[in-house]
Amino acid sequence: MSQARDRIAPGRPWVGPALVGLLLIYWVFALYLERADLTAAPPRWWLSLIGQFPLFALGDRYILTLASLFSPRVLRHFIPVIAGWWLVRHGVLALLVNLYDLPDLDAARLLLARMRAGGGGPVLTVRRETLQAKRDRDLLLQVGGPGPVRVAGTEVIVTERSGGYGRVLGPGKHNLLAFERVVAILDLLPQEREAAEVALRTRDGIPLTTSLAVTFRVSRGGQEPTRSQPFPYDPDAVRRAAYANTVLPDGSVTGWENVPLATARGQLAAAVADLLLDDLIAPATESADPHLTIKRRLEEGTAAALRDVGLELVGARLGPLELPDAVTEQRIAFWRNQRETERHEETARGQSAAMQAIELAQADGKLDMIRAIVAGIEQAHRETGAAQSMDIIALRVIDAMETIIRQAGAPERDAARDETIIAQLDDMRSQLKLLHAGE
Repeated sequence: MSQARDRIAPGRPWVGPALVGLLLIYWVFALYLERADLTAAPPRWWLSLIGQFPLFALGDRYILTLASLFSPRVLRHFIPVIAGWWLVRHGVLALLVNLYDLPDLDAARLLLARMRAGGGGPVLTVRRETLQAKRDRDLLLQVGGPGPVRVAGTEVIVTERSGGYGRVLGPGKHNLLAFERVVAILDLLPQEREAAEVALRTRDGIPLTTSLAVTFRVSRGGQEPTRSQPFPYDPDAVRRAAYANTVLPDGSVTGWENVPLATARGQLAAAVADLLLDDLIAPATESADPHLTIKRRLEEGTAAALRDVGLELVGARLGPLELPDAVTEQRIAFWRNQRETERHEETARGQSAAMQAIELAQADGKLDMIRAIVAGIEQAHRETGAAQSMDIIALRVIDAMETIIRQAGAPERDAARDETIIAQLDDMRSQLKLLHAGE
């Protein structure tokens, strides 16, 4: 941007004298056109005046020539000039009213007077929160310069001139150029925007809600705050942020301060849409933190997008991911069924282990029975002869089998069967004893 554009356009001091000179030439031309020369035929009032003051006769030629300029015949030539000047002025005022949507001709006169004076007047302090209200009633903001404005210490303004981008003006006093308008005011302080309920959806189609808050500021362009400039800014970033407007479906326009939250919501929705619900609630590893992963992706994506519009992301806050009540109840029921299934599986495994233990015990019992039978046979051979050994062996076998059955402790379903077997063994024992007694 050239320096000539940044300063108020210089005035033209020769215009006024030139117009006065043209008016005098036109006046003299009208004098000679009407041949109104009073020196040739002095009027009576002049002759009477000379009679009373004879000294006036020394300058009668110059005085009468000057008086000739004010002759009615000469002055009538100024009627079209005055009428033309009035029509031109009125046309200019009407044009200003229609062109800049001014309330009346008085406002147009004030604007024209300020433009002719090259600015000046009281300094207008502009603030972001009152810009629109002042624009409706202040010509300097509605139409533009020339005129002085003052920018607050934490704000910066963007101007337009001739329908295009003008310049960026920081804190302090500035003089607006002719027809230079203030189109936007940006606050250099960090801004925060938040949304209470953000609707999300996982990859498996489960709806979620959470809260989101973003803190941002106008890009500093790598500059650090100093004593002379506590709020540094990048002029190009300010320009891009000032024009980062979006037209909403209802026709309203949202400004730069609403861009970060909308961008963060989009990044958050994309991050959650890549994950399953189980990845969020029950990650595969204990060290995995899906909430932290989503927040990191949210900040990285939002910061990259905001750089394109001249903004910096300071930080983001992400609330807990909340499920709808119906989904929560469904998940609880699923977990309950899963735990019930696991409990049944554990019970089944316990019963299987018990059965195996019983079978092992039965196998051990059979082995003990065989050992007892073998031991009984050997003892019978030692204690009796061959004739009685078979009866004694049979009795020993019956006693060993009864002992094994009683020690095995069969399940309830087999208890009746064991009692029957024991009763049969008692009968066999009684019959053998009777036979042995008969002999």
